[in-house]
Amino acid sequence: MVRFLHTADWQLGMKRATLGKAAENVRKVRMETARALLVMANEEKVDFVLIVGDLFESNAISREIVEQVLGIFEEASDVPIYILPGNHDPLEPDSIYLQRLWKSSPSHVKVLTERKPIKLDQFDTILYPCPLYQKQSRVDPTEWIPKQNMRVLRIGVAHGTLDIGITKEPNFPISPHRVEESNLDYLALGDWHSLFIHKDSSSAQRTIYPGTPEATSFDEKDPGHVIIVEISKGEEPKIEERNCARLRWKVWEELIDSEQDIQALVRKVKKLGNGANTLLRVVVKGAVDIPVYNMAEGLAQLLKGDLLHVDVDLSKLRLKPSTKSIVGIVPEGTLRKVAESLEALLSRQPGFSRLVEAPPEELEGRLNEIEELKLGELKPATIQRALSLLYQLSKEVVG
Repeated sequence: MVRFLHTADWQLGMKRATLGKAAENVRKVRMETARALLVMANEEKVDFVLIVGDLFESNAISREIVEQVLGIFEEASDVPIYILPGNHDPLEPDSIYLQRLWKSSPSHVKVLTERKPIKLDQFDTILYPCPLYQKQSRVDPTEWIPKQNMRVLRIGVAHGTLDIGITKEPNFPISPHRVEESNLDYLALGDWHSLFIHKDSSSAQRTIYPGTPEATSFDEKDPGHVIIVEISKGEEPKIEERNCARLRWKVWEELIDSEQDIQALVRKVKKLGNGANTLLRVVVKGAVDIPVYNMAEGLAQLLKGDLLHVDVDLSKLRLKPSTKSIVGIVPEGTLRKVAESLEALLSRQPGFSRLVEAPPEELEGRLNEIEELKLGELKPATIQRALSLLYQLSKEVVG
């Protein structure tokens, strides 16, 4: 039996400038998680560790990051570590793995630089690494793996997109039947940041993405895992999923109608706990008046003291249009005419006419003027969004 830790996509040195000041803390936590994974490997007494691509965010990361990683590897000297270059850190001429600094890496760390079998005689195992030599390709990097019947364990190690129809033009497409086509006992994959287990025709779980140990964005569905695999020749692998993420990336959708709703949201955030390791995106929805809208614009400021990072998305928040509110603040001239036209269009939408305060005869005159523009097919939500944008633009103009 062989027992190993399967991980991928550490992407150490990740920039994420959109996180502002929190980006540096995120980088530090990712490094801490990397160290914790190797401590776990030692405690679990695994035979070796597979890091299946994208150990680094790119080949242009700082010397300091590389030195930190080498230090972490040095601390984990009791377990062999095999690293596969991925599409973020491919074996191009400027590869980190070809630099002089990397040549001082500990002896138990091996970068899988060639597409040829690696015999691990002490474990009766052969690795079939599929390193990447460029950032993009339409060629399956696992095609070279031969189909053989052997008494030893045969483990494929590849970074790319399992070609199961999720992407029209997958980068480094990998056959979903590779385990059977090459008679592998296990296919360790990297690239997808979410945990994903693909079953072969016999429903065996032999093709697996562990996902990234720490999320890299709000959009990832199931990150924060590492896989411990126990496998014996001729038997289905035993898979243990371990949660390892220290950071929490949360997305909330909040319906806002009043200032009380915003105050309730602030209280909800304060009850979260572990705010120092929490990144939150709040998608605000609803139709509100100007005072509430202005208060919503200050949500990020209200919340940021309790969280590592907060991102407030107001793109789905609408202003209730009226002559006294939106149209009233728009400067005289072309912008005012546009605002009045949009308000007139909204007035004839069922359920929205009550939001408009202009006299009926005035609205009728505007509608007659814009008939030739053929704007009548615009959806109410589109009109409201346009009015909100005009309001924002006008606030900047009038200060």
